[in-house]
Amino acid sequence: MTAQQLPEGWQMVKFGEIANHISKRVEPSETELDIYVGLEHLDPDDLRIKRHGVPSDVAGQKLLVKKGQIIFGKRRAYQRKVAVADWDCICSAHAMVLEANPDNIVPDFLPFFMQSDAFMSRAIAISEGSLSPTIKWKALSNQSFLFPAKNIQEKLLVTAKKASEVESLLDEVSKSSTRIYHAVLTDIFRKGLGDPSWTRCELGVCSNIQSGLAISAARVFDEVAYEIPYLRVANVYDGALDLTKIKKVKATETMQERYKLEKGDVLIAEGGDFDKVGRGHIWNDEIPGAIHQNHLFAVRLDKDKLLPEFFNYMKASFIGVKYFLGIAQRTTNLATINSAQLKKFPCVFPSIEKQREIVKQLDAISSGLILSHSAKAKIRSLCRALMEV
Repeated sequence: MTAQQLPEGWQMVKFGEIANHISKRVEPSETELDIYVGLEHLDPDDLRIKRHGVPSDVAGQKLLVKKGQIIFGKRRAYQRKVAVADWDCICSAHAMVLEANPDNIVPDFLPFFMQSDAFMSRAIAISEGSLSPTIKWKALSNQSFLFPAKNIQEKLLVTAKKASEVESLLDEVSKSSTRIYHAVLTDIFRKGLGDPSWTRCELGVCSNIQSGLAISAARVFDEVAYEIPYLRVANVYDGALDLTKIKKVKATETMQERYKLEKGDVLIAEGGDFDKVGRGHIWNDEIPGAIHQNHLFAVRLDKDKLLPEFFNYMKASFIGVKYFLGIAQRTTNLATINSAQLKKFPCVFPSIEKQREIVKQLDAISSGLILSHSAKAKIRSLCRALMEV
């Protein structure tokens, strides 16, 4: 884009001109600070740090963070983890510690800009490595972005901060609804465990658990191949699906038939953050003909015995949480489960009629949570859009 084509009040700047990289390292055993922030403590698209650990939780050199500085997850940037420290602390070496250059940017504007799609897309594009793609500061600092002048930054910042305040209020509503939801969920399944009329069996007895296509093995086939949409672990959250970015793979008609999803399948991720292991949700045939990759399990239930909606709530209850945390194989901050373990999930459920009643009750409570999450998503989308022309 030439200077003549730039919008009024906007210019091209290198990221290293608006942000400074802070790389002071400390030994957790030697610091007097009380807080450690790992990437597992950061939520995607949320500038607030809502939980943390302590230095004694970790070993090896970490990064020193001062209050007000930005912690950016340079490893797996596609997770969109950017947050502002509310206190002096130490953080994971898989993060970057940054602070605004006040000569070229309104300091509070920087973290909001880093949440933008323009910044995140570039960060993902320059990440290096296949298993755990990571960003180097030298590469990031040389990236050029279309950036507003300070007077425009100040105007955008007012709106962004107001949106952030509304998001905080929605968080409070969501917390209250969540407490009610979990209290009811816990009560239902505790009573169920003590009810002799409820059936008890392993998941493998009342379902067929299917692994998906190994996408890395995709190739050009001698027979006619089709471009088929497929779901990845990144599309599956706990209690929701994100279908905004669906990839396609070349596969034969036979492969599509073998791996295609059916309405009512419960998709469960093989791995992820340790506190979210076993996350999943119901597939309602939103994209007909879609298949799933081998890192997603498709649980196809015998619906005459166990409803997908009821199993989904059971999985989210203390029964599921306890089971998945107990079997998960932990590697660094991630955890994995396998199909053999999933087949042994301890199911407990009443008659189909009673399942429908319970699902209706829980749906009514969880609908408020869905609405607040949807509103938060729209606000975050607005904030990202504000940062771009």
